[in-house]
Amino acid sequence: MNKKVLKWNFIFQYGYVITNMINSFVLLPFYIHYIDDVQLGLWWATGNILAWLTMSDPGIGDVLQQKIAVLFGKKDFDEVAKTIGSGLIAALCTLVIALIIGICFYFFLDEILNINTQKYHDLKLAFLISIISTGITLVTFALAGINQGLLRSKDVALSYISSNIIFFALNIILLQLGMGLLAIAFGNALRAIYLAVYNTIVIFKTSKKQSQIIVFRIGHFKTFIRIFSYTSLSKIIASISSSFDLIVLARFIPPQMITLFEINRRPIKMLQGLVGRYSVALMPGISHSVGQDKGLVKTNIAKQFNNYLILTFVFACLAILCYEQLIILWIDETKYGGNKIILLLVINFFFSLIGYFMSNMTYALGDIKNNSIINAVKGVILIICIPIGAKINGIEGVLVVTLISTILIEFLYFIFRLSSMGYFNFNKLNSIKWIKLTLVAVIALFSTHIIINASTIHSHFMILISKASIFLSFFFIGIIYLDGSCRSLVFKPRKNNSIN
Repeated sequence: MNKKVLKWNFIFQYGYVITNMINSFVLLPFYIHYIDDVQLGLWWATGNILAWLTMSDPGIGDVLQQKIAVLFGKKDFDEVAKTIGSGLIAALCTLVIALIIGICFYFFLDEILNINTQKYHDLKLAFLISIISTGITLVTFALAGINQGLLRSKDVALSYISSNIIFFALNIILLQLGMGLLAIAFGNALRAIYLAVYNTIVIFKTSKKQSQIIVFRIGHFKTFIRIFSYTSLSKIIASISSSFDLIVLARFIPPQMITLFEINRRPIKMLQGLVGRYSVALMPGISHSVGQDKGLVKTNIAKQFNNYLILTFVFACLAILCYEQLIILWIDETKYGGNKIILLLVINFFFSLIGYFMSNMTYALGDIKNNSIINAVKGVILIICIPIGAKINGIEGVLVVTLISTILIEFLYFIFRLSSMGYFNFNKLNSIKWIKLTLVAVIALFSTHIIINASTIHSHFMILISKASIFLSFFFIGIIYLDGSCRSLVFKPRKNNSIN
C-alpha cells in the first residue's frame, strides 16, 4: 500500500473523528445550557428520523471508492472516467429522493413522535433545514468516495476536518445569539454545502490534471447501479434499524430518560467511531492492491488486525474503568446511567468493532453483495426485536437485543466470511493470542481496581487519570511479556545509520 496515501487516510479518518468528538464533548454542555432537556430530547429523536433519509443513499460513496480504487490500480483510466460520471448522476438522484422522503417526514412529524410540535419553538423549522442539509450530505459521501478512489486522501482529509471546525464555530456563535435548535440546523447546512463544493472542485481539478474527461453515459450508469439492488436494501434497513432505538424508546420512557441514555452512549459511540476508523482508513489501499498480490494483501490484513485487536481491548477496558468519572467530569454525577447500562454498552462496543473490521475488509476486497445481504439481515432482526426489548426492560432491553444480534450475525459471520475468502486464518495461533489478550486485560483491570480502592484519591479527575495510567502500565507490560510479536517489536534493535 502507498504509505503517503495510507498516512493521509489515517489523518482523514482520525482527524474527522477526533474533531467530531471535540465538537460533541464541547458543544453538548452548550446545548444543555441553551436548550431545555425536553426540547433537546425531542430534537435528538427527530435527528434519528433524519438518519432515515440515508435510506435514499444505497452506499454510493463506498461503492465508488472500491470500484475506482481497483480501476485506478489497474490504470484503466477510461473506465475510471465513466465510473465517476455514473457516480455523479447517482449522487444527484440520491439528493432528489432524500428531499422527497424528508418532506414526507416533515408533514407527519407530529404523528411519528406522538407529540404536538407547535409547543416547541423552532423544532419543525430546524427539522426542515436539516432535511436539506442531510440531502446535501449524502451527495458529499459520493464526492468523497470518488476522491478516495482516486487516492486524493489529503484533499478529503482537509475538507472534512476544516468543515468540522466551521461547524463548531458557527454553533457557538449562533447558540450565544439565542438561536437554540436553529444553531445546530444552520451549522449542519453550512458544513454540508462547504463539503460538497470543496470535493467537487477537487474531482474536476484531478480529472483536468490527468487529462481525463468525466464521461456521462446512460448505458454505463445502468450497469453501474445494478450493484445497488443489494446495497440499497441494506442501507435502507440499516438506516432504519440504527436510529430505531430512540424512536421506540420515546414511546416507553420519558423524554428526560432519552436525554440520559444519549448522554451515556455518546462517548462510547464516539470512541467506537474513533477505533473503527482504523479499518476504514485501510480500505482504499486494500482495494487498490486487489488483483496485484493476494499474499501481500493477506499479510497486511493480518498485521493490521493484530494492531486493531489490541486497540479494541485497550479502549474497552478503559471504558469500563473510567466511564463514571468521565460522565461526572463532562456533565455531572446525576447524568451517569449506571454500571449495568455502561457494561452493556462496552460489550456491544467490543464485538461491534471486531465485526466492523472484518466487514470492511470483505467490502474492500469486492464482496459487496454478501456484505450488504448480511447487514440487511441484521437490520431486520433489530427492527423486529428492539420494540420487544424496549417494552420488556426499556434501555437495558434494547442494549441486550443489540448485543445478541451483533455477536451472532456481525461478529461471527464476517470472521467466517473473510476466512472463506482466503484472507484471514482464525487458527490455533490466533486463538492463543485472543486468550492471552483476554487474560492480560482481566489481570490489568483487577489490579487497577484493587489499587484505586486502596488509595486515598478523591478527585474524579485524578481517579480517571490514575485508573488509565495504572491499567495501561499493567496491560502493556503483560502484552510485552506474553506476546512474542509485541516483544520483538518493542525490543527490535535499531539499525545504525550513522556514517563513520
